[in-house]
Amino acid sequence: MKWMFLAMLLLAVPLVNADIISPTADSIQNNVTASANFTESTIFEVFVDGASAHVFTNTTQFNQMLSLSDGSHTIIISINGTNTTINNVTQDSAAPSISGISFTPQYAKAGTQVNISFTITEANLASATVALEDVNGNLQVPSAATAGSNSVSITIPSAGTGQTYLNITATDSIGRAASSKTLAAIIDNTIPTVSIVNPASKIFASGSFKANYTYTEQNPDKIIISLVGASQPGTISITANGTITREDTISVSSISDGIYALNITIIDKLGNSQSDIKSGVIVVDNSKPNVTFMLTGNTSSIIRVHETVTPICTGSDNAQQWGGSFTTNISGTVDTSRTELGSVFCTITDSAGNKLTKEIQYDVLPAVNSTTSTNSTVIKTVTTTPSQSTAPDDILHMVNPNSGKYETSATESAEASASESGVESNASELPPAEDSAPSKTWPWIITSIGILAVIGIGGWIWYRKRDHPFTRGIKRNEPPELVLNIRKPNMEEYK
Repeated sequence: MKWMFLAMLLLAVPLVNADIISPTADSIQNNVTASANFTESTIFEVFVDGASAHVFTNTTQFNQMLSLSDGSHTIIISINGTNTTINNVTQDSAAPSISGISFTPQYAKAGTQVNISFTITEANLASATVALEDVNGNLQVPSAATAGSNSVSITIPSAGTGQTYLNITATDSIGRAASSKTLAAIIDNTIPTVSIVNPASKIFASGSFKANYTYTEQNPDKIIISLVGASQPGTISITANGTITREDTISVSSISDGIYALNITIIDKLGNSQSDIKSGVIVVDNSKPNVTFMLTGNTSSIIRVHETVTPICTGSDNAQQWGGSFTTNISGTVDTSRTELGSVFCTITDSAGNKLTKEIQYDVLPAVNSTTSTNSTVIKTVTTTPSQSTAPDDILHMVNPNSGKYETSATESAEASASESGVESNASELPPAEDSAPSKTWPWIITSIGILAVIGIGGWIWYRKRDHPFTRGIKRNEPPELVLNIRKPNMEEYK
């Protein structure tokens, strides 16, 4: 009887048919959902990693997104107390990502290798590739990549010159994909060219010169301009690509005088280079020319009225040994038609533009006669700039031959003056003083006569008036002998 009763009780409890739709074991989902269908109302409970997550009662259907962290989980579904365990349910909410892309070198020749580095972030990566897209848009054979850090070497194709691109793709287990297309190495298989335009022939440079040239290069880096044999080449960074003509000023102020070849070299980003050299086209001349300036035609260093005097200017220049020359220019004349102080200038300009000017300051004295004496004067020689606005370098001053020495200023260079002007700087060698000088007697005689006349007339007037009673009284502090008293008459006296 007892067993029959238990059998009847079991037959009285209805059996529940359950259809668990998700999750499934060993699955990866973006968002894990627990779902099931039941044939009749029942109690449904979901456990995540041993903890109750959801409980539903008296329901015939269940569909609930589970709040899970990314990673693997164990899900238990309990139906009326009966548990079903589902293992390795993976939550993966993030799509793959690609970062940290770099490549070296930035510029490459055909046949060389480019080293590529990048990182793929994906816990459930299904596949990943990296490939180089050449300058013609053709994708090279891809190389496999993995999750995490990647380092790949790709050989540059031989065809074409220009920009390449790096293509990276990554796909996870769910089917989500990431891709990246970035600039990669620049392929340059062309050697740059450069050609010197000017100077085309020999030039003379003082301080600096201008170099004009044309280059052709798509990826230029720098230009090096140098004088062959000089120690300080000039380096110029350039960025303009294509066929470019430019002009640069090159300093030679610290380079020794001499003749040099001009060398211009262009270097591109890959280190390819080409040079153009023109021999013997730059003559560096930082030195001023030498000047000798004098007055000729008189028999001594003294200039007299009506003497014929001619300025003579000669010189030399350091660059003459390399084909240089110079020009001389004399400004001013020596006027001996009358006594005067005057100046005459000589400027020498060399082929490099260096200038030096000398000035002769002269004093024209009266003509000599046999009865007077004079103090002689020699020529002043002044070295200065063409504008005569700066202090002279050296001066030979005026001199009195009888004094036995020169009179000098603070800016005088006696040695330079003597050697460059042709005037000896030894007072003992000056011409002797003349026995006579132009007469100045008559002006003094006339002045003396005038003074004596004034004194005489004044004395005569004083003498004539000295015995006048009024004057005598004043001079001697005595009362006058006669006083004329004028008063208004009293008319009452005449009545």
